Amino acid sequence: MSINDFIIQVLRVPTSKSVYLCRLRTFILNFSTFTSAWILVLISMDRLIRVRFPHKQRQLCTPKLAALFVSITCICSIIFTCHVLRSDFGFSDPVSPLCGPSRFELTFYSKFYFNIWPILQLFITYFIPNCLMIVSVICIRISMNGQQIQFIRSRRREKNEQQMFILMASSIICFAICTLSYSIHRIVYQRFGVNLTTLIEIAILTVFLNINYCYNFYIHCLTSKFFREKFIEQFERIFCGRKRQIINTSVHPLPLMTNPRN
Repeated sequence: MSINDFIIQVLRVPTSKSVYLCRLRTFILNFSTFTSAWILVLISMDRLIRVRFPHKQRQLCTPKLAALFVSITCICSIIFTCHVLRSDFGFSDPVSPLCGPSRFELTFYSKFYFNIWPILQLFITYFIPNCLMIVSVICIRISMNGQQIQFIRSRRREKNEQQMFILMASSIICFAICTLSYSIHRIVYQRFGVNLTTLIEIAILTVFLNINYCYNFYIHCLTSKFFREKFIEQFERIFCGRKRQIINTSVHPLPLMTNPRN
């Protein structure tokens, strides 16, 4: 989506304007932003429970509960962002590629979208998740220091906990930098007119917003030993499978020679 915004808004490459594609892109952007933010909160809470309440992690940190909370998050995200699929949601300006309700016909929804929706999105999608993750990181750090004073832990466990804390803190910092700047800019530009400078700023901030998704993918997936092992296993299976197919198709077995019966 960031590449598409850069091509349309900065390079000014002519493309066909589709209202349905505009609604779908806006919905996917809002849905992914909301879902990723609250999944990061769930990950922070999971790690907080494992560090602060290790005797309860078997009851609370289970795959079934994780799947349940992720499903609830996705349902809430759909309910919160599905308003952009309305029939009166299209292009805010006939000559502008920006999606949104019309700026010329002030309806109840257009007033909501330009005045109330950016503030709701700022608090529910960015500000509240950031606060919860920061509180979780602080509590995790306090618990780790307390455990370090109470008893001596193994160096391997202490090193793993330090790495997890650094990864988690860096994810929160990246999330705050990439998302808060985008949301605050949206509150400002949606209240005023849109010009070429605004379009370039939106394209740049959208790139940073999408960098946040890539960064969190690498942090929470590729840093996992289990994920790396499965990824390499699938890669070897695909590569070796194709190699075997090439060998089988290129080498044909010779027919067996049998002695004729008398």
